[in-house]
Amino acid sequence: MKFPLIVISILSLLVSSCKKDVPKITGNTPSSNFSFDIVRSPGGDTLPFTNTLYFKNLSVDAFSYYWDFGDGKNSVLASPTHLFEDGTSFLIKFTSIGKGGNTTSSKNITLDSPCDYNAFSILTGCSNRKWSVSPEAYDIKIFAVDGSPADSITAPSCMVDDQYTFTIAGTMIYDAKLKTYVQGNGPVPGSCQDPYKNATSFIMLKSASGNPKIILGGIAAGTTAFLGALYPVVDNTYEIISINEDDMVVQGIMTDGRKIQVKFNNASISIRSLRTLLTGGSRKTWKLDPTPGANAITAGFETNLTVNYGGGPLAPCQLNDWYTFTVSDSIFANFNGDAMINDAPGSYNCGGLGNFSGTFSLGPVVGSGAGSAQIVLTTPGKQFVGMNVADKQFIGVNDNVANVYRIIELTSTKMILRVGDGSGPVQTLKFVVK
Repeated sequence: MKFPLIVISILSLLVSSCKKDVPKITGNTPSSNFSFDIVRSPGGDTLPFTNTLYFKNLSVDAFSYYWDFGDGKNSVLASPTHLFEDGTSFLIKFTSIGKGGNTTSSKNITLDSPCDYNAFSILTGCSNRKWSVSPEAYDIKIFAVDGSPADSITAPSCMVDDQYTFTIAGTMIYDAKLKTYVQGNGPVPGSCQDPYKNATSFIMLKSASGNPKIILGGIAAGTTAFLGALYPVVDNTYEIISINEDDMVVQGIMTDGRKIQVKFNNASISIRSLRTLLTGGSRKTWKLDPTPGANAITAGFETNLTVNYGGGPLAPCQLNDWYTFTVSDSIFANFNGDAMINDAPGSYNCGGLGNFSGTFSLGPVVGSGAGSAQIVLTTPGKQFVGMNVADKQFIGVNDNVANVYRIIELTSTKMILRVGDGSGPVQTLKFVVK
């Protein structure tokens, strides 16, 4: 088909009109630069604190911006404000975008940290750290108004298992572990009662010349702030008498003018705390729990602890078996001439068995089984040689070839051990203090 000449002319005009050049953006390459001011809040000697940086954009010939603060946060504002919750070194990168391209400038900044102060660093572990009241005898002390000793108290079991977690952000988490020991309040004063609420935050006041102080806060109406012993103290303030990686002693002034001191153990150093609970700081004797219905011995698997044996009353020869642990890592077993022994596969009977003395080690759990630590008998004696168990050393039951006992729970009066690494059959043993 032939188009008329006039149509061809019109098409040529349309094509030529579409060939106009797109204008290019031209301009100077931007310069990128910035300054900043640091404001610490709260100021003075109060810990913890945060650092707020006020950035000032000093770039030229730019119309868009991107900030990388080095802590995973960023901004596209021209002159942003940024809160750094931790004090350390950060690389700040600032990119300026203009008509002629983009440029980036960077600066390393080092901010003060509350963990620069040793007492705060130990208290919080520069992250979070758990503390528990010392189970050792007389580690709670009360002093008269004139400063003279007035009383010494050993923490009861429901106080010893309480945990106080202090965080670098200034929060305090109180975990009563089911019960709070209440001295003078509640339906039965001087007893373990339903958990009390506690403070939820704290500050530390450092001092150039004296001891630092912990001030508890975040207290709801009807809540008493306390550390260790539930005695209200003036201004919810506790002076840190001493602190190191192992333990801490705090002192508060009670409302009647007397002073109370409480010693804490670093619960994060679990082996040390568990050894103290196991041995009482010197020596402690344990026995299988004889309470009716306690089911002191059960057998099964880690996923079903009672599938093989759901428990029952202890045999007469098990009721008088005693196990004494000492702080020097010695163990003494007194079977009083008779013990439950595995004298054939699947057969358990009361039989004559001599007492034994040996040693043990206490360390982290090896393997994937549950537990906070494990007890290993390090002088185990014979191991089922010809089924002769006369010299075999054991805790609770004598068919644990490995002599490894995982600690599932341990307080000043109760202990639960589990035999087996969790990959096969296990036995769970419940003990109480003799």
